Amino acid sequence: MKKHQLLFLFIFISNFIFGQDTLRCHTLGLKLSESQIKEHLLFEEKVQKYLSSNFRLENVNITIPVVVHVVYNLQKQYVSEEQVLSQIAVLNQDYSRTNSDTSQTPNVFKQVAGASDIRFKLAVQDPNGKPTNGITYTNTTVSEFSDDDKVKLTSSGGIDAWDPKSYLNLWVCNLTPGVLGYFPGDSVPHEAGTYNDGVVVSYRAFGTIGSQLSSTYNLGRTSTHEIGHWLGLYHPWGTPWGSLCSSDYINDTPQQKDGSRGCPVFPYIDSDCFNAPNGRNYSNFMDYTSDRCMNMFTKGQVQRMMAILNLSRNSILTSKALDPPFNKDLAISIVFDSSEVCSRKDIFPKVRIFNYGKDTVTDYSISFTYNGTTNSYSWKGKLPSLSDTVWVLNDVVLSPEQVTLSAEVSFNKPGIDEFLPNNAKILSFACTQPLSIYPNPVSETLYVSGNLPKVNSSIIYNLQGEEVLKVNNATQIDVTGLEPGFYLIVLETNEKAIRKQLIVIK
Repeated sequence: MKKHQLLFLFIFISNFIFGQDTLRCHTLGLKLSESQIKEHLLFEEKVQKYLSSNFRLENVNITIPVVVHVVYNLQKQYVSEEQVLSQIAVLNQDYSRTNSDTSQTPNVFKQVAGASDIRFKLAVQDPNGKPTNGITYTNTTVSEFSDDDKVKLTSSGGIDAWDPKSYLNLWVCNLTPGVLGYFPGDSVPHEAGTYNDGVVVSYRAFGTIGSQLSSTYNLGRTSTHEIGHWLGLYHPWGTPWGSLCSSDYINDTPQQKDGSRGCPVFPYIDSDCFNAPNGRNYSNFMDYTSDRCMNMFTKGQVQRMMAILNLSRNSILTSKALDPPFNKDLAISIVFDSSEVCSRKDIFPKVRIFNYGKDTVTDYSISFTYNGTTNSYSWKGKLPSLSDTVWVLNDVVLSPEQVTLSAEVSFNKPGIDEFLPNNAKILSFACTQPLSIYPNPVSETLYVSGNLPKVNSSIIYNLQGEEVLKVNNATQIDVTGLEPGFYLIVLETNEKAIRKQLIVIK
């Protein structure tokens, strides 16, 4: 019998993808089987017993090791390390209630706002005991993933999870239009550790930097929301199998009828749910408002998340993923924002130096090469274990064309680094520019600019439909041999033929 899955999804529908402040819950297999519902209810009994008997809000700090799996088909879907770090920063702010927008919480709900002791950090040790930056990259042939968990399998174009009992797995990919992110709700919390135990987020709703981010979902709150599910939270309007205005098992979240859209105005009252005078708490991270309008968990939600960590996710509390595997291990990455480099401004490159070793680093050297020219730098000081620093290389200016960068870091004393594969990075990037022709009208030389998509040949036709000129792979076309008049130029590319009107003058 086919197993139905319930998926918690951030989704919206509009005429333009990611274009409007509408957000809607989407489910697959809305009806769970009776046995699956029974499992949820039995587990819920354990949660409530734990909360009522021996749980206290005061807990030791918990740091969850995270691995981010970036699965991309096109260059624009590639998520940089800096974008990943921006998402981790958002998670730590949102879960500790140190986010900058807490003042937007309606006063009545500020009284129940909770700050957890849960923190997130990229893993520094992979499942094989090797150093890692906590990010994997997979260039896939799959153009788009849906909510069927195929992105979580190497065999279907994604990548397999790292041990879900030791890592929070977070996949970033190109999701079906309209889907911001999802979490497989029938696998957790009572089945923690299954192959699909982890969160999936669209590359357009991940982190706070990047040229491809949605203008509505650009504050990293999709991950905050979905990880809330990973930690056992339901939507404020209750369990998927419950009736209208059902319970989410949290005492300080008002009942509500469904997911909130956009940015509501206080009070947002549901007459069906009898939640007057204050109405629903649309500021809650587990609702469906726009990123800029969600800003809090409640104290009850914090307690529940801590309970889930102690009951069904306790193996992650003893994970070795945050333990440095070596005493001396330097690593380097290139801080790169394509939107900056392609903005045609003078941009200075940056490199980030990590100390993944247990020992404090007191000196190192950097070698940086840009389009064949190498610059060297030396440093002395103190870089503690598991810390990093960013260098801005003010003597190198990046151009907005083809970019090829390489960087290498090493201890000043040779031979003491215990893991060399992370000492060097190479990055190649070509700025994507839409195709255009200029000048138009033209008298002598027509220029073809842009590289999205790449032009293989250019063909010019007269008004009778006759081919009068054809050139291959040319960025400059001599039109002095053409009579003045109107023409059609067809740019043949790998993807499609692009047609533009052309006027030749003398």
